Amino acid sequence: MARKQNLSGLLIYFVFAFISFSLLTSASPLPSGSPAEILASPDKAHEMSKGVVILLIVLAHLTILGLIPLILAAMWKIFEKAGEKGWKSLIPFYSTYVLARIANTQPWVGITAVVVSIASYLLSNVQSLILSGGGTVPLALNLSGASLGLVGLITNIFISMGLAESFGKTTLFGLGLLLLPTIFYPVLAFMGAQYGGKSK
Repeated sequence: MARKQNLSGLLIYFVFAFISFSLLTSASPLPSGSPAEILASPDKAHEMSKGVVILLIVLAHLTILGLIPLILAAMWKIFEKAGEKGWKSLIPFYSTYVLARIANTQPWVGITAVVVSIASYLLSNVQSLILSGGGTVPLALNLSGASLGLVGLITNIFISMGLAESFGKTTLFGLGLLLLPTIFYPVLAFMGAQYGGKSK
């Protein structure tokens, strides 16, 4: 679906940032000493591994913060190329439906994509509440999540392939939109591709 280009992705990022901030504030300073001393001491080696994790978290934040404006700008441009208002790309769930229309898919694809997006969002919140309360997530909820993921993948395939075709691109490009959206959506937006289809 279009999770990657709507504002619900920002919510996920801020949850990630909160968890990371908690880890960073609870971490102890890096150990001192030569590399040989650190490796010889299990306690110092453990402290060093915490430092590596902290570094990876910081790098992940910087990468995400760099990609969010790029993806939002790319989606805005893609919507405008297809004759839609750019601001529609910023509205969670609705942007998914509009993107499916731009991709010239059947109406059921867009509707299914929106329903699956909303259901996945609600289900993940329910699972989080259960886990935060110390409970275990029932098998039925896990199976529901897996089913939603499968349906979401199928609708995303339709949207990615339809979008590539609507912009005169190949099936291979559509696969790129599906698997590497942070690269292929900006390419579609800023590298001269022209929209050839008509939104339904």
